[in-house]
This record gives sequence, structure tokens and C-alpha cells, in this order.
Amino acid sequence: MRILKILITINFLFANDYFISFQYKIKNYRVEFFNFNCAKALSVKNSKKVFLFSFPCDNENIQNCCLLNENKIVDFLLKKSVVISSEDELRSNSLQTSSKLTYLPQRFDIIIKDGIAYFYQKGE
Repeated sequence: MRILKILITINFLFANDYFISFQYKIKNYRVEFFNFNCAKALSVKNSKKVFLFSFPCDNENIQNCCLLNENKIVDFLLKKSVVISSEDELRSNSLQTSSKLTYLPQRFDIIIKDGIAYFYQKGE
């Protein structure tokens, strides 16, 4: 049991993967997000990564950098990683429309170098 705890701790300490999550709702045709979270993953996942975006970040702590720039991050992710589905239904002279936004969980490699935060999406 102790060996398992040590292995999990080592994996966590050397992991550079992060999960970004948030919830959102649509109010008056505007997307509003809340419960933004940028958390370190518990394990390392060696997979191909694709550069997504970068922005200036003076803070060396990745979690603080994410929280200070959450609007930029969410704005980019909503434009690139959201699945939108719509359904229209005609019911006795009225059109009922419903839309659903889905943000699929993403794993990121976040690197801060020379005052710039680089976000890479980790693939399968």
C-alpha cells in the first residue's frame, strides 16, 4: 500500500498535464461560464500534443496564470472545442427550438516560458 502511495505521489509531482473544466449556461442568448478550474492531472500521459494558443503571463504558477486569464481561455475553448446541436420541432403553429452546448473534457500540457503561457492539447 505504501509503494502505491509513493508511486501516485511521484506521478503527481512530475506530471505536467492539466485538466481545464468549467460549467456554462445560456442566458438571454449569451454564454456565461462559472466554476472555472485548472487542475494538475494525477498522472503523466505521453501522447501527441497540438499547439492551441498562447498569451502573456507574468506569473510563474500555472494555476494562478489560468485563473487570472480564465476569460481568454474559456473564450478560446468555446470557439474551438464545443459541440453544438440544435433541434427544431413544429407543434401546432409554433416552432419549439432547443440548443445544447457540450464542452468535452480536455487534457492540456501548459508551459510558461519567458513570460508566455503556451497551451497544448493532449491527444490520444
